Amino acid sequence: MSDPASRLKWVEEEPSAGCVERSFVLSRRSGPVPGVLWSPETTTAPPTVLLFHGGSGHKRSERHLRMGHRLAAAGLAVIAIDGPYHGDRVPSPMAPCVYQQLIVDEGIERVTARMTEDWLETVSALAAGGLVDGANVSVFGISMGARSGCRLRPRLDHRCGALCSASSGFARPGLSTPGSAPPA
Repeated sequence: MSDPASRLKWVEEEPSAGCVERSFVLSRRSGPVPGVLWSPETTTAPPTVLLFHGGSGHKRSERHLRMGHRLAAAGLAVIAIDGPYHGDRVPSPMAPCVYQQLIVDEGIERVTARMTEDWLETVSALAAGGLVDGANVSVFGISMGARSGCRLRPRLDHRCGALCSASSGFARPGLSTPGSAPPA
């Protein structure tokens, strides 16, 4: 088995007030996973926060940029990746009805499972490279990201210290995403 860190391709690095912002692409059999890592200027692997974007969002949404910079300046490593049919995974932004239909066509459970594996492999690769503490992880998700974050949390086992999610759409399934339903 190859070193997980070897599957990372670094695209860009930019120092920013109290932190370093690095863009990357993780190679996966199911396709490339574009992401960004904000980290403090330190040589030790800091505790890690995963930022899950909502529908119509992307890894560099304004909220993610603000949170990434602030949390990294406070000493945390912060990771954001583009969800399926979002951000750099598509040639251009899609209208909600378009990406929602693609998710329904693929199957919400399959998309969520794929996203979970994307996150697990991203954390493993960055931890193997000594850039994040893969044993000390917190999850923050909004909307669609809350759904994915809630699914990832149990797979992190004892590594996940906190889960913060907002407005996952579970209370009124079907109104925000066609074919959506609360998890079993």
